[in-house]
Amino acid sequence: ILRRIEAMRVVSQQYQETIEDVAPPDTLTMLGLGQTRVLGGGEDAADLKPLAREVLFFIVDCGQVERDVMLESFWPHHPPGRQVANLHTAIYSLRRMFGKDAILHEGTAYSVNLEIPLKYDVERFERAADVAAGLPLGDPRRMFALTEAINSYGGPLLPEFSSDWVLEKRRALELRYLDLLAQNAQEAMMRDQPARALQTLRQALEIDPYRDDTNMHFLEALGRLGRRSEVVEHYQRYIRLLSDELGLDPPDEVRELYTRLIS
Repeated sequence: ILRRIEAMRVVSQQYQETIEDVAPPDTLTMLGLGQTRVLGGGEDAADLKPLAREVLFFIVDCGQVERDVMLESFWPHHPPGRQVANLHTAIYSLRRMFGKDAILHEGTAYSVNLEIPLKYDVERFERAADVAAGLPLGDPRRMFALTEAINSYGGPLLPEFSSDWVLEKRRALELRYLDLLAQNAQEAMMRDQPARALQTLRQALEIDPYRDDTNMHFLEALGRLGRRSEVVEHYQRYIRLLSDELGLDPPDEVRELYTRLIS
């Protein structure tokens, strides 16, 4: 037993020396929209295992996160000893890749060292969306701000992961993106640009074809362009989708708009 303990101590010391030899990156780039990439100093950390990569995104997304929150978020059905071992393995992998001071452990909380410049595409998207949301309808700067925010959304969050926290955050970002598309289309219609609005609304329908307001604005844009046959075709497809998939009828305001457009 003593020999085994000594062997474990030597291995632990070797691991610690390995970590201490790693210099922290001059920048840490996190790309989680439509992909799952981590770059340290511009170099792709392709060797980082999926668990460690997801843990890093979780820490970055939270800013600072309590250990117990991480344990329950990632391993809710594991015994406590296994939870802690899994977390330590992930943190060790991150420190081995980016240096021992890259991930800080203060008290019972983990965080990324703020001295390392961080570029996170989710934060960039959310900042751009906040800027657009702060501009009133009709403001000449709003269309540009909305376009910038839309272009900064690279796709669903962390597509290779399906943890509860990822699914919840992914849906929240997706809904915000859909709102931006709807607002962009609204601005285009105000500027008498129905073709541009139609293109934007098509993007939204590819993500969520059930959304009533998107379908209503799509019908309105088709009507503005005088494409009556496409109004009928889209409306029939929309009501079949609602009925077959959700067992619902379209809202009264959508039916009234359709009646007005084909009359």
